[in-house]
Amino acid sequence: MLIYIITLFSILNLAPNKNYKIFSSKKHKNLPAYKGVSPPKPKIPSIVPAPGKSCTLVWPGFQQRPKHNYSRFFFLFTSEINLETSYLQVKKINYLRLSLAKCNAWKQNAWRNIITHFFKTPVEMVSFNIDKKNKKMTIDIEYKDKIIKPKLTKSSFMGYYLLILEFPDK
Repeated sequence: MLIYIITLFSILNLAPNKNYKIFSSKKHKNLPAYKGVSPPKPKIPSIVPAPGKSCTLVWPGFQQRPKHNYSRFFFLFTSEINLETSYLQVKKINYLRLSLAKCNAWKQNAWRNIITHFFKTPVEMVSFNIDKKNKKMTIDIEYKDKIIKPKLTKSSFMGYYLLILEFPDK
């Protein structure tokens, strides 16, 4: 049984890799740190679904703003959203939950977790869940430590609907 489990972990690449190396090179020391992405401008890429009546998340992102001492997460939707927020704790991990009724995610760009563990932000990760039966999207914002309430901004943006959550740097 143990051999079966070890084989399964190896096949699925779930076993921890102890042979990894941290990349460091003198020629790369002066490169600027990755700061994330920003909402698309001056125009939306043509492959993104057009704004409409049904709600679809098309562009989630993270942006580090070191000069302004905050980080932000943004979510671009095809229509106005019906948003409910709640705070919860599961197994000593704090979350901010964003619940969006009658909303879906664009499968090409808006389904991957946003992992911010190595950034100067109070957020560890943002994950997405779609409940197709109840037509509901849940966005869970996992905190590294304690809950820090973000500044939440909703606005119209180039025919789309933009939700921004700004967190002070920790």
